[in-house]
Amino acid sequence: MITNLINILTVKELATILKMKESWVRQRVHKDEIPYYKVGHLVRFNYSEIVSWLELKKEV
Repeated sequence: MITNLINILTVKELATILKMKESWVRQRVHKDEIPYYKVGHLVRFNYSEIVSWLELKKEV
């Protein structure tokens, strides 16, 4: 269970990993273009889902 929590990212963490601005990540969320979860009013990302999403984007 704890291992799964390590795979949860914030907007800031994801932006750092992707080397993008936080605003870019938030725009993708707003447009529903990236897999994310809402925890209350907070946005969170699952690392493995982001990797899969990137792989799909690479193929397009």
